[in-house]
Amino acid sequence: LALGLDLGGTTARAAVVERETGRVVESQKHTWADRTPEAVVEGTTALIAKLPKTDGPVGIGVAAMLRGGVVVNAPNLGWRDVDFGGQLSKALGREVRLMNDLSAAAWGEFKAGAARGVRDSFTVFVGTGVGSAIIADGALVSGATQVAAEFGHIKLTAEGGRRCGCGQDGCLEAYAGGAKLGESMKEEGLTGTAGDLDGL
Repeated sequence: LALGLDLGGTTARAAVVERETGRVVESQKHTWADRTPEAVVEGTTALIAKLPKTDGPVGIGVAAMLRGGVVVNAPNLGWRDVDFGGQLSKALGREVRLMNDLSAAAWGEFKAGAARGVRDSFTVFVGTGVGSAIIADGALVSGATQVAAEFGHIKLTAEGGRRCGCGQDGCLEAYAGGAKLGESMKEEGLTGTAGDLDGL
């Protein structure tokens, strides 16, 4: 068995899976009331404690630019240069490995999901933000900061534009990310909330 977590800007999801098949044995989730690193470490530790025991490292997908265990920039958590891997490893007493969340999702689909049996795939996810990842010829395209294939921060305007959580202006995520869809709807004269888009 292996333990993996998806650490998002709104919710954390943890699951114990069979290594060979990818079958989910048990899962739990937690919604953040406090996104400070200390609170997230505490909440993540409590979440893991609810699941069956596993050996080996804990794998965590984070919506962030990473440098090893350090979260360089996580716009939807509001973190910059946070040694989250080190803090969580200390709290759990075991090794923690961080990976960009969409890279982790793409690899999971490649090994045990929708992309199984193919050599090239493109994974896109719209949650709080907009993330994507590429697998080319069976290898993950990651780059120096593990976000080489991300297009959520491609600029939609040459200058200016709406402010994104990353601190820059005009990013795709600032218009199409789940946290910003409500604003986009108002600008287009649509009523309701972002959740209403499901029925359109």
